[in-house]
Amino acid sequence: MTKITNIFFIDRFPLTKEFYIRYEFNKLSSKGYNVKFLDVSKILKRRIIECPLQDHLHQYRLIFKSKKDFISFVKQQKDDSIIITSVPYNKSSAWMYYSIFYYKISYVLIAHLSFPKFNNESFIKDKISNVKHFFNKLSISKIVNLPSDIRYYFLSKIYRNYASMVITSKNIFSTSFKNIINNTTVVKYTYSPDYDIFKKENLDNSINEINKPYAVFIDQYFCHHPDFKTNHITHSFTAEQYYNEINRFLLKFREKSDLEIIIASHPRRKRDYHNDFNENFELLYNQTAKLIKNAQVVLMHFSTAISYCVLFKKPFILLNSDLFVNSNIHDKIKGFSLYFNNKDCNISEYIRNTDLQINDMMYTINKELYRKYEYTFLKHPKAEDKVFTQHIFSLLNSKNQSVY
Repeated sequence: MTKITNIFFIDRFPLTKEFYIRYEFNKLSSKGYNVKFLDVSKILKRRIIECPLQDHLHQYRLIFKSKKDFISFVKQQKDDSIIITSVPYNKSSAWMYYSIFYYKISYVLIAHLSFPKFNNESFIKDKISNVKHFFNKLSISKIVNLPSDIRYYFLSKIYRNYASMVITSKNIFSTSFKNIINNTTVVKYTYSPDYDIFKKENLDNSINEINKPYAVFIDQYFCHHPDFKTNHITHSFTAEQYYNEINRFLLKFREKSDLEIIIASHPRRKRDYHNDFNENFELLYNQTAKLIKNAQVVLMHFSTAISYCVLFKKPFILLNSDLFVNSNIHDKIKGFSLYFNNKDCNISEYIRNTDLQINDMMYTINKELYRKYEYTFLKHPKAEDKVFTQHIFSLLNSKNQSVY
């Protein structure tokens, strides 16, 4: 066995600055490890996903355009590498896991909540929704690749190698992770990444640079986000229709509330799309937690940034629209609305109705529901008070010590 010197990250989407910070690439690199992000998003998503990346971060990214290239790379790096991934093990990712299993590379699973599952709908309605979602995502490329996916899936089961460690804030593992975890897998319970950021932000005593009361709008990169391109989010409206409406709403909200509007930009937003928002609004990147911490109120659709509202005890307004009626966006907003007993605001109606007042939509914080959300989705009851790299270093130390 060779000493591990390479740490490779794999995600379903391309590398972002947020990912780089969240998983502490700089700390891992400072210990002498060769840290790289293996970008297989084009293969997993079957399309090129555009994502802005600062120049100094390009050195951490390796882009793969074919399964063959990735498998060849894994073969060359198999003896001195560990892989850290959040990619679920299923038919579409089986080719990736097959190479990891076949070459017996140690790997770590990151299992955090991507979006809360609310039990607000009936079982039958939920199943109907799942079927609709399946057919909405179905594409020619998926059908064409199905035989290859199935072949790799069965091959991967033959060579299956279980995860060395799983780092999780979830109470229950999905089937896609259960199938690659056994009694030899070390389970490390932890806080969600959002909770970790909240803790760091709470320790930051720097002065708030925005010296005026403001509302922050959580940008979800509508129509340009990869989830729109891959039909993970179904919709029938255009970017022009959406941004025309949201800008009108935000301008009216600013006028009625006397609060400035700050946009917490989605980390994947390309600067080519800066003009989506009205020039009167300040657009800030990679500051979502800080912006929510110091805001008077948070405006959002269905973003998981609601976690920061819960943790910083901030009121929020859920923004719905006539545009979302035939979209699963509407269902996601309603999920949050029912969970928090918080009536959503239809911005189409708000724009039409000149008599509607800000106070009609303001939400009073429900401490009990906030606490319930925190302990259900953000803090595992067995969570250790350790950061991500502490778990990784403990695993690497044990593996490297066994070499000698």
